[in-house]
Amino acid sequence: MRKLFSFLLSFLLVVMIGSYAEALTFTFSDQDYLGGASWGTMDITVMNASTLQVWYSATSAPTIPAGSQVTGFGFTFNPEATLPNAVGNPADGKFSNDLNDLDWIKLENLNAIPNPANGDEFNPEIKKFDYVFGVTEGQANTINPPGIFAGQSDVFELTFSGLDLTSIDLSMFVSLTGIRLQSLPSNINGGSLFLVGKPDDDTPLSQVPEPGTLLLLGAGLIGLLGFGRKLRK
Repeated sequence: MRKLFSFLLSFLLVVMIGSYAEALTFTFSDQDYLGGASWGTMDITVMNASTLQVWYSATSAPTIPAGSQVTGFGFTFNPEATLPNAVGNPADGKFSNDLNDLDWIKLENLNAIPNPANGDEFNPEIKKFDYVFGVTEGQANTINPPGIFAGQSDVFELTFSGLDLTSIDLSMFVSLTGIRLQSLPSNINGGSLFLVGKPDDDTPLSQVPEPGTLLLLGAGLIGLLGFGRKLRK
């Protein structure tokens, strides 16, 4: 019986604390353009205790216009006061499909992020001021080409201080992602877009565990602890 208790207690603890996400994938689409097809995907991975790797892969033409470029990124973390202290680029040649000519840096002027074209697809609606950190290429105060063209991919790193990223749930930590698209045909929102990222598994943004689920798990843990005490008497 005690072995059964130990197994159940261990299982419940794993469910409560052991299912943290260490990698996330976001897609970027707008129901008003491309028939709702995705412009690309962003993979965010925990590299070590202080570093996230962000890899963006643009969809190939002709699904998206061949001349389109992703020229910047937006992020919000949980809590909002948490900001990266550095944006890094991998050494040239480290990845075969990395664009060595692009130099991603922190965006100092968040006003350069426009209102998301697909912000109205979320509830509540997501606005430009919901983003607290930006990444741009080359010039810190604006977002302009060059960028990542259709069919290309590129990677950069976000470094944090005072955190242990290996011990947190990444899906709770990354609240918002976004991409800046430029050099588009003029019939697509006047030639540019900013799109909010959608979790690839359709999980709602900034999802928190349901209170009822937490209460149920907590009650189960308390019950098992009480049962264990009875076994020891």
